[in-house]
Amino acid sequence: MTAPNVRTYRILFTAALLFIGLFLAESARSQEKPLRLLTINVWSGLDYIGSWRMGEYESADRRELRFQLLLAQIRQLDPDVILLQEANPVSQFAARLSDSLSFDEIHQVCIAGIKFGPLGIPSNIKEGIAILARPTLDLKPHDVWKLSGSPGLYGDVLSIHFDESIFSLVGKIRVGQTPVYIVNVHLVAAMPIDSALGRSFSAYRDKERL
Repeated sequence: MTAPNVRTYRILFTAALLFIGLFLAESARSQEKPLRLLTINVWSGLDYIGSWRMGEYESADRRELRFQLLLAQIRQLDPDVILLQEANPVSQFAARLSDSLSFDEIHQVCIAGIKFGPLGIPSNIKEGIAILARPTLDLKPHDVWKLSGSPGLYGDVLSIHFDESIFSLVGKIRVGQTPVYIVNVHLVAAMPIDSALGRSFSAYRDKERL
């Protein structure tokens, strides 16, 4: 029986290294946790009717109760990233929720009217969208895309605009060494109002009268 030569040892050594590498990679994958995302429309509670102040559907006590229920449900679901729509006022709502959860947050004003800081008209609306994430994910603002709406200013310090605008808020997080981009957008659920749609509604109405 001949002794193994140097080439055989090299093959065995390489195979052993490959096996160890595959084992370590599989172990790392098995320890990875899935990224848990929660998206929720928290509802502004407004009827969007009014110039000086919007009408409200609920009392302050009812809004506080909804916030506490939301907080309890989020803690139960235990997400890593949270996307909020219709947060109002967005800066205070996002800050309060993120402080309660010890998360980081970024946000974008979408509907505010004329505001300097918290003051202006309509007095009770400064609605927007927000992204919250665990501090370990290193959430940073990446970009904001305006998708529709008239020209205007949409900021925490100063807002001047006269219609609803739609934005996409883009945040960047890191999962291990991998950058991940999170996009939050709140779209309008209403159908476009045009003459064809009006004729269709009229036809349905007339049919019901027959």
